[in-house]
Amino acid sequence: MAGLTAFLVGKVVGSPSATTSAEVRADRASEVPAGGQLRELEALVAEVGEALGACTRCLGQNPGCSQCQGAGKPDGKRANRQLFDKYVRPVGRWAPPRRNRHNPPQATEGA
Repeated sequence: MAGLTAFLVGKVVGSPSATTSAEVRADRASEVPAGGQLRELEALVAEVGEALGACTRCLGQNPGCSQCQGAGKPDGKRANRQLFDKYVRPVGRWAPPRRNRHNPPQATEGA
């Protein structure tokens, strides 16, 4: 497994310690996504990475990533506009507007 996929599976399944019983480890192993599901998850991570302008393997979260060595953070490269519109733009309607030097607050009447 590569990059973020391995990280996500590790979060879901957990990493069994030396004190964990064999039965618990076997039970957790059954929770790992099957081959087809894993490929779908990898494809989804790749699309989200493209949408964010991030590494398509780990989203810049894995220093051991063979593709970016953890340097592929979001906005590190040009985002794919179509995928951005698919995954990111819909969230914008729920987020409050950001105020910064490029987007100053609007003056109100009578203020």
